[in-house]
Amino acid sequence: MNKLLCFFIMMGIALYGCSSDQNIKKIQEDTIDISIEQDGHLINIFDDTAEIRRTRFSIKFRFSKPDTVFVHASFSPETFNNAKSGLPLNDLSGFKKTGIVEELFNRDSVIYLSLNSPNFWYYADDKEHKFNNVFKSEGKYLCTREISGIVDLDDSGEKIDLLKIRKSEIFLVIIKSEWNEDYTKMMEKCRKVIKLKFIL
Repeated sequence: MNKLLCFFIMMGIALYGCSSDQNIKKIQEDTIDISIEQDGHLINIFDDTAEIRRTRFSIKFRFSKPDTVFVHASFSPETFNNAKSGLPLNDLSGFKKTGIVEELFNRDSVIYLSLNSPNFWYYADDKEHKFNNVFKSEGKYLCTREISGIVDLDDSGEKIDLLKIRKSEIFLVIIKSEWNEDYTKMMEKCRKVIKLKFIL
């Protein structure tokens, strides 16, 4: 009887362990692991704000598998504020239109700004992604987007070097989402907001 009881206890522990591993993996996939770097230094993000200088910087994502993020960027704080307050994805103005079309590999080292359209950044494989470089290690993907300028699609649509930007802030809203079963609706998995504040 004791052996039978021990067997069931061990089975329960084993099944719980497998379930926990799956839950941990699911949580990792449903989070946004992002960092901002400038001149080789990690920029602290405090109160959803990263203070940077008007020089080249990097936005880095860590994926546990080939993945996609939508990144809305704008000089206007509207979508940022609404996303931070918890407004649903369908009600965020920065995601009303389709993702911005751009070339692979971010050859111009820019981020596109728009009031109504998000950037569509993804890594599918080494031949198809929207990052300057991708470093793979131990089943993880470190995807780096270098930023030396912006393209404001609500203005001239031309590249403007960071040094020439007259605004003091760029507002980012990053969202991971997936389609429902019949591909009729995008469902949000998680979000993150970051204000890039120029200090020089």
